[in-house]
Amino acid sequence: MHRGYVAKVPVRRSYALGGRILYLSNACLQVDLPARAAPFIERINERTGETVHLALLQGDAMMKVAKRESRHPVRVDTGTLGKTDAPHATATGKAMLAWLPEDNMRRVLSHGMARFTTSPRPSTEWPDLLEALRHVRRDGYAMDDEEYQPGVICVGAAIRDHNGAVVGAISASTPTMRANDEHLTLVREQVVSAVRALSAEIGGPSAAELRPHAAE
Repeated sequence: MHRGYVAKVPVRRSYALGGRILYLSNACLQVDLPARAAPFIERINERTGETVHLALLQGDAMMKVAKRESRHPVRVDTGTLGKTDAPHATATGKAMLAWLPEDNMRRVLSHGMARFTTSPRPSTEWPDLLEALRHVRRDGYAMDDEEYQPGVICVGAAIRDHNGAVVGAISASTPTMRANDEHLTLVREQVVSAVRALSAEIGGPSAAELRPHAAE
């Protein structure tokens, strides 16, 4: 009880599991999630042909932990695995930020919100970012429209656990030369469908609960 694994239930004079169990559960999920996500990442890659990423939320850091390269001869270079320095300008970053309390957002973005390209779309001021993230929650997915790399468009959606909390995100990146409406619709549908299925597999919100709202 002193270590938080159990807690007293005064009315029943018994014990219940304590908050420390949630910590262990979340730690286990962080280790297990890349393996659980692998078949979903592979499926997106097969059906879209594009580069697919998995990013995790670890404390106040967003880490890109897995990548499946594009099947096309012309592909985008999405960099190496590790901590992302631009959550506000990437699809995985915005997908995760959208579901965090504002205090948590500020800690994640404590290094600032730099502009990485000449695109006018990146949100580098708080009011603009909060409005953009409201749209992410409403739509159920995030877009990076040449905000982090010129010539690259990325679609991402958040993975949520049994508490409904965001634990990671999956995204797919395509060069602008392939980014017509039909292809972007395919990419978006595959990413959102995979994330809903993976979230449900780890006890997250149901497909109905994750369905985009008409208004927020």
